[in-house]
Amino acid sequence: MIRTFSGTSHRRADGCELASMLSFSRCGATDYNAESWIISWCRIEEPDEQYRIWVAGRRHFKVDCPPTPSCQVMIRLAVFATHPIQYQAPLWRSLSARGRLDVTVHYFSDVGLAARTDPGFSLNISWDTPLMEGYRHRFLSQVPFVRPGLSLRLPRADRVIRDGHFDAVLLPGYAHAFEWQVLLTARKLGIPVVMRGEFSDRGRMHRGLRSVIRDAVLRNLYKRVTAFACIGTDARLHLKRLGVQERQLFFSPYSVDSSHFRHLATAVDRAASRETLGLEASDFLVLFTGKLIERKGVDILIAALKQIRRTQPHVVMGLVGDGPMRPVVEQAAREIGQRRLRLFGFVNQSSLGGYYAAADAFVLPSRHETWGLVVNEALYFGLPVIVSNRVGCAPDLVSPDNGFVFDITDSSALSHAISELASNPGRASMMGGRGREIVSRYSTECSAEGLERAVVHAVNEAVMREGKVH
Repeated sequence: MIRTFSGTSHRRADGCELASMLSFSRCGATDYNAESWIISWCRIEEPDEQYRIWVAGRRHFKVDCPPTPSCQVMIRLAVFATHPIQYQAPLWRSLSARGRLDVTVHYFSDVGLAARTDPGFSLNISWDTPLMEGYRHRFLSQVPFVRPGLSLRLPRADRVIRDGHFDAVLLPGYAHAFEWQVLLTARKLGIPVVMRGEFSDRGRMHRGLRSVIRDAVLRNLYKRVTAFACIGTDARLHLKRLGVQERQLFFSPYSVDSSHFRHLATAVDRAASRETLGLEASDFLVLFTGKLIERKGVDILIAALKQIRRTQPHVVMGLVGDGPMRPVVEQAAREIGQRRLRLFGFVNQSSLGGYYAAADAFVLPSRHETWGLVVNEALYFGLPVIVSNRVGCAPDLVSPDNGFVFDITDSSALSHAISELASNPGRASMMGGRGREIVSRYSTECSAEGLERAVVHAVNEAVMREGKVH
């Protein structure tokens, strides 16, 4: 029985999944042009006669081979991102290495590649880990700064997408003008859109008209997205609250460079690191890493140390980072004692391992944090973690088995959590071991696998929507 699947399209899909869904094998195919494609096939009778059916677009192609690697046509994915980010580059490398997606990352700024002033750190910094290796990329512009709003725009989004013959686009959110331009252009061209961003309702302060308007805008926006790669629980809850269907959601956990931090966790010597930092054997080092800004709760951290400085004299607070609140920290160190409150300053990615290895616990007391990837880093080193209830990763990475979540409005809650760990170092060590198990599910590999599934689903949905089975 011959059946025909035909339609007008500018895409291609993973025919292996399409074929398995429709229970068809290849009977024949015609070359197609940029305007249309027609593929005919018949129902399969024997499993060993299955062929991989590739629905392709924009390039002359003929389906005439069995499902071997040499026959595969990869899905072309256009990623649009503000600038190279140390936490995202490993994902682009892993996604490209998997071999199913032909990835091109489009950047609007080269911030981070060369030393430039970061307002959050109040320093000229450049990351010392490779940000551009292992994946295809191009710069659409090189603006000197990145901020939400209209600063990053792509007026000819149609030309970029058409010239690249892309089958799907990936966007990180909706805070920049280019994201709206790419989304609307892709929809106009019939190309599916996938989103993977820090979506969250955590810490929402506006419950009035502004919140109603925001929700209405986002509901309308999300209807135009084919699939979402969810970084965690908060993102999933936010998207479902605003009408996104479960079948559109794919778990793509927020991750750091897992291979890098797994290596550091085993390669860095704890005893040597503590000696280098001048710690005594009885010192219980509570570590914070991040920008020294009010949003990160640096003042909350200082207040907690002041509360326990007499009852827990062996607790040492170590801050890795820099920023506008540095003078506040320095003044507090003079009051509390510079051995009790240590300011290590900015430390680049390749050198962080020694500080995590030397620590006994990790704390992130942020007033607002959509995730908090430094928590992922700390978990690789087997540290129990303490985070505020405004930190987005809390539902995913922190449980009573491996840490504490404290109420940001309770001034004594953080000091109590620190005291609990400092008074029970054996328990703290066991909790750290549990944390290693938890973070193993939030690896770069898991992130790439989930994102890939979201893209394949989006392309297949687009093909099924545009095509007609007769």
